[in-house]
Amino acid sequence: MDEQKSANDEEIESHGVPIIYNSGLKEYIGNLTIDYDNSMPQRGFIIKDSKPFRC
Repeated sequence: MDEQKSANDEEIESHGVPIIYNSGLKEYIGNLTIDYDNSMPQRGFIIKDSKPFRC
């Protein structure tokens, strides 16, 4: 994790939480949902793609 934003980074905010990502990844993250599961044993962030998987 970087401590500083670079020139290639974009920042969005969701529910008051800032999210910073590399702008080159924009087309890949547009349909992602980030959630947090606080239950054991799966405690942590969950990233899901709402777009159906295609080969």
